[in-house]
Amino acid sequence: MAMSWPDASATPQEVIDRFGLEPLAIEGGWWGTIERTAAGNGIWFLMTPDGAGFSALHRLSVTETWTWLAGAPASMLLLSDASRDVTLDAARPGVVVEPGTWQGASTLGEWTLVACWCVPAFTDDCFELGARADLAARHRELAGRITELTRS
Repeated sequence: MAMSWPDASATPQEVIDRFGLEPLAIEGGWWGTIERTAAGNGIWFLMTPDGAGFSALHRLSVTETWTWLAGAPASMLLLSDASRDVTLDAARPGVVVEPGTWQGASTLGEWTLVACWCVPAFTDDCFELGARADLAARHRELAGRITELTRS
């Protein structure tokens, strides 16, 4: 029997079980592999409103594309020379994050499911976790949101 796609009435645990997601160490949230090749990879990524359920500010040395799939909208902060807050939802389901851009995201409801695709494929070496004090000093006008999206 085929499993159904999660609808808005699903609980975070039902989404975790449906996709076989695991906690994502360091960054936060829940993840599972969609596909991986040498050229690129994709993951399911679930955000929840609890303290460990957001994507902590980080940057990658590869291009990453986020696509909203289900659940509540997500708020995504992108820090660069042209910093911006993006809402991912059915009206604007995707955003491309260029290498070196600080990125973090959180759900605006009970849960948000996205797909994240990296080209070339993600490796641990391409990941850098953001430090609250450093990022807040560089982007003072966004210090409150930076605090929400960092762990220390």
